[in-house]
Amino acid sequence: MQRSISALAITALLSMLSPESQGLANLSKMHSLSFNHQKRSSDVPLSHSDFHKANETQRLDCFPMTFQIDCSPEEIAKGRPILCRVEFPSARSDFKPVLKWSVSKGARKKASGNKQVEVRLTDARMATITVQVKVTSPRICLATASAELQVAKTIK
Repeated sequence: MQRSISALAITALLSMLSPESQGLANLSKMHSLSFNHQKRSSDVPLSHSDFHKANETQRLDCFPMTFQIDCSPEEIAKGRPILCRVEFPSARSDFKPVLKWSVSKGARKKASGNKQVEVRLTDARMATITVQVKVTSPRICLATASAELQVAKTIK
């Protein structure tokens, strides 16, 4: 069985990286990105109830890029919205991913640009609010990140 990534796919992925990251990625490009496995009689078949061929394919056709959510401050209170933004440290400055933001019960979100969202507390009885972002394009391997905001305690 042979698995490989085309040179065109590698070029497209490299174009999304910052110049610093491209140097490291070019080093890995020098090595063969395919592997061969010839079945031997000594091979032991392994299986797992949750394994599907689609899972294997998913790992091969995604882009390994890291990202994180930064919310400042990390404490939210009613009447004080918080701005959360997603950061892609290894991406070029013109990288424009397609994002889908969500917030947990007790908060509302309002888009505030391509890579940020404003979060408003609607229920001060909540202990925490979770802000989540999913990268829907390009297809990256770990496409979801979240941040937890502490709800400020009100003094009565």
